[in-house]
Amino acid sequence: MDPIVFIVRSESGLSFDFESASKQDMCFEERVFYRIISGIQACVSAHIAANYPISETQEGPSLDFYERTLGKFPDRQENVYFAYVVLLRHF
Repeated sequence: MDPIVFIVRSESGLSFDFESASKQDMCFEERVFYRIISGIQACVSAHIAANYPISETQEGPSLDFYERTLGKFPDRQENVYFAYVVLLRHF
């Protein structure tokens, strides 16, 4: 059975809701795949927060954007770590 994936619009932007599908419906490989994808997405959000456009000619860190996308979600932070561990073990 394919997992049901919902695209959820929130104040932090669009996100994929993989938790809606029961974890028992997914095999181990699917859960690992979704954690890696979530980690990559969270990593991109962290890089955007670090180089957030302040004005047309200036970029800088945005704590507000970081809090909205990663700061309140410890599972996303764990998934960033998980994605890096998988990447490092590959090499």
